[in-house]
Amino acid sequence: MRGLDIESLVVVGIATNVCVESTIRDASYRDYNVFLPIEATASYTVEQEIGAIGNFEFAFARVVSLDNMINKLKK
Repeated sequence: MRGLDIESLVVVGIATNVCVESTIRDASYRDYNVFLPIEATASYTVEQEIGAIGNFEFAFARVVSLDNMINKLKK
């Protein structure tokens, strides 16, 4: 991705607290700007989802609404 001058990633998926979180942490450690549209993820329990989102907001990604993300991509 660096060879293509990609600096930002939009991450979506299921198992937010496992798969999505692993991807976001790895991208963050590699200095990518990471965005997570909140409506585009799902966990097996509400508690897992809330915990993962809290971790993202604290240190690893910008949690945004899906509408906000779509508007940013249109620009």
